Amino acid sequence: MGIFDRLRGKRGGGGQTNVTNVNIMWGGGFHTLPGMRPEQRTFELSIPFDNSSAIENLSTNTFKFSDTTVKIKDITVDKPFELVTVDTKLPLAVKTNEKVGFRLTVKAPDTNYSGPMTVRFLQDDADIIKVEINKVILVAKGRRVEIENSGVIMSVKKNHIFKNSIQLYKALSYGDEVTGVALNAPFRLASSRPSPPFRLDDPNSFIADLFIQAPEISYAGPLEIILNIS
Repeated sequence: MGIFDRLRGKRGGGGQTNVTNVNIMWGGGFHTLPGMRPEQRTFELSIPFDNSSAIENLSTNTFKFSDTTVKIKDITVDKPFELVTVDTKLPLAVKTNEKVGFRLTVKAPDTNYSGPMTVRFLQDDADIIKVEINKVILVAKGRRVEIENSGVIMSVKKNHIFKNSIQLYKALSYGDEVTGVALNAPFRLASSRPSPPFRLDDPNSFIADLFIQAPEISYAGPLEIILNIS
């Protein structure tokens, strides 16, 4: 489950609006949730927010945070919808592992509408950095191997943990044993799956998931993954 685990809409009478999906923008990315058919022009959305620090849950996205409080400055809704009220007072600091529910009252357009709805959770800009990784390089066996199409640009919270999955056969061979993994500064390896030591025992493919802690200041440059081989 992600930070936004589910969404519930409270319906009334009418039926001119078809929300095909709800896009929740947060932390430089977004969650896409199922849509709804509100039966009144003014309707409610209930959105639970989970600030979990569990690294093992970071399997598919970059939307959770480790050992830090997140600060939600404001919530907005894109046109043609109009945000009427938010039941939780903002700004709000959500501590690590704390769960908070938000109930939004939203007004649909006064004409027939079928399409997505976008809800934006805005962070305190003072906590946000920009990470521009122009390339990922594997360093092993005295070689440096650049991973093609590996660049990424993120606006994330300081010390945010993000996932990077690497096909190790780009630099290693079947039977190699990885005894350690390190990263270039200012990045820090929070965890990996599998954890060293491990042996490349699948002759077809071997992908390692690295959970990487972003720095406290903005960064532009390469991400180097140094593999120690026995």
